Amino acid sequence: MRAGSSAQPTHEEAVAAARRTNWAGNDGIWVVLPNDGVVTWGSTTFGSKFGLYAFGTGRMTATARRFGGLTPPGFEASIGTPDQGYGPPGFIASGLTFPSNGCWEVTYRIAERSVTFVVDVQRK
Repeated sequence: MRAGSSAQPTHEEAVAAARRTNWAGNDGIWVVLPNDGVVTWGSTTFGSKFGLYAFGTGRMTATARRFGGLTPPGFEASIGTPDQGYGPPGFIASGLTFPSNGCWEVTYRIAERSVTFVVDVQRK
C-alpha cells in the first residue's frame, strides 16, 4: 500500500459506516446527503459534489429549483452514465453547480427512475 492509504474496511465496518450516512433513494438511484441537510462545499463555479449510485442505463440528469424565490438561471449538473463512473451498477461523483445560496429541490433522473431531495445551500 502507498503511504496515506488505508486497508479495505471489514464488512462490519462498512455496514456501520453506511448506517451513519444520510442516504436518500429508491430502487434505481441512491445519493449521499449531508446529515444536517446543509451544503457548505462547492461554489458558483465549481460544483458541490454528491456521491451517487445509479442502477440503470443511459445518462444521469439533474434538475433543481430554488424555494422561496426565483430560480436564477445557471444551474448546472456534471453527471455522466454509470459506465462512465465506476461501472454498472455505478458510483458516480456528481457535481451540482448552484448559482446562489438558498433552499434547493434537486431531482436526479436515469431512464424512468428518479429521486428528489431538498438541501440548504450555504456557501461562503
